[in-house]
Amino acid sequence: MIDDTLLESLDKMQKAVEHVQHQFVTVRTGRASPALI
Repeated sequence: MIDDTLLESLDKMQKAVEHVQHQFVTVRTGRASPALI
């Protein structure tokens, strides 16, 4: 029972890490445009 919960938690954490990594890949960095200021 504890092993099942641990495995499920590890799977969810791994998916969360992959999601965050994907989000960081799509972060756009650059100069601020005059419209933003």
